[in-house]
Amino acid sequence: MLRGDAGAGDTELTWNAVGTFGVQVGKSGKHSVRFGYRHLHSKIEQEGRNGSELETEITFSGPLIAYVFKW
Repeated sequence: MLRGDAGAGDTELTWNAVGTFGVQVGKSGKHSVRFGYRHLHSKIEQEGRNGSELETEITFSGPLIAYVFKW
């Protein structure tokens, strides 16, 4: 599975990219374990108390493991 999204609003730009692959657990097909990698980047600009401009960039990256179950 590949997924990506981007957005703006209170942030100047936030984007997210995820890539995973899964392994089915059991015969019912309702359970799986997914392994992958995620990258999230956000840039925030705000006006400070003294009128100065504050800019913050936050980046999270790394591997992920997820357990998925379907009803």
